[in-house]
Amino acid sequence: MKEESEAASAGAAEANSSGGMDAKGLQPNWKWLWVLLAVAAVIGGWKLLFRESADPATALNQSLRYAQEGRYQECIDAAQRVLKIQPGSAAAYNNIGWCWAKLGNWDEGIRNTAEALHVDPKMAAAANNLKWMLGEQSKPASAASPADAELNDSLANARAGRYQECIDAARRVLKIQPNSAPAYNNIGWCYAKLGNWSEGVENLQQALKIQPESPTFSNNLRWAMGEQAKAAGQPPAR
Repeated sequence: MKEESEAASAGAAEANSSGGMDAKGLQPNWKWLWVLLAVAAVIGGWKLLFRESADPATALNQSLRYAQEGRYQECIDAAQRVLKIQPGSAAAYNNIGWCWAKLGNWDEGIRNTAEALHVDPKMAAAANNLKWMLGEQSKPASAASPADAELNDSLANARAGRYQECIDAARRVLKIQPNSAPAYNNIGWCYAKLGNWSEGVENLQQALKIQPESPTFSNNLRWAMGEQAKAAGQPPAR
């Protein structure tokens, strides 16, 4: 048995030195075969991932879901991915227009919604959205309340990655409106981005307690709790 084992070992060494075949030219080098199979699997996985991300229906559904959750910039990004695949998608233009309007950019909102109607003149949703936007744009601008101004400042700082400034502005909101769920959400999210998971989770829980129907607050809390568990070396809660 010892001689047989040594012979097999010698055969493997010879196969490696002869480009993947043994002296008889019949046995493949299994090490390199496994490597090739692994590479093929990775390439196949990337192709599948690319195909899924390039699916316009999937991207359009993502866009709609983001809009319903109040994640307007993400909605716009997803709809723009649709347009890269289907440049004439009226639904994508409509989603982009509506979300720009919700973000207060009436010009972009009207331009994209009008483009949706240009592509599909019978699209009732786009026609209603455009009518609403034109009406809102024509209203005289009213001065924002101090709380709204601070909340907008908080949001702008968060988007710019100025997390402490976001927290400071949101705390000023709470001095005016102690039960402002968006202020607690901004504070919690920014604390989490700064790695202070306990403060992040506590403030996000308070936001959700005040406004339990908000999917944005719920998603932020779920994310923060998952990251907190990872940082503690614990499996995230399901």
